[in-house]
Amino acid sequence: MDFLNPTIRIVKLIYQLCVSQGKPVNNHIEININLPLRDISEITGAHYATVSKVFCTLNKLHILDKKRDRIVIFDMRKLEELTQETQLFKHDGTN
Repeated sequence: MDFLNPTIRIVKLIYQLCVSQGKPVNNHIEININLPLRDISEITGAHYATVSKVFCTLNKLHILDKKRDRIVIFDMRKLEELTQETQLFKHDGTN
């Protein structure tokens, strides 16, 4: 990854997984992968709490839902838009 804000590194990882491994199912995209939050934390260099906060926020915004063995993307367009942001949260001082 690069030196982007940690929240955006997480969003970019999810987006890259969606593009490379995502499969259309009905009106959403599924990434069939068992990728615990702890592993996402290690891959992105973000704190576990930051990863958890990002997934909780994306779920509340109805962009995605993280299950144990898959990630379900409901709004790919919005997820892609978030990859262009510089931070996900206002006053984001995480990591």
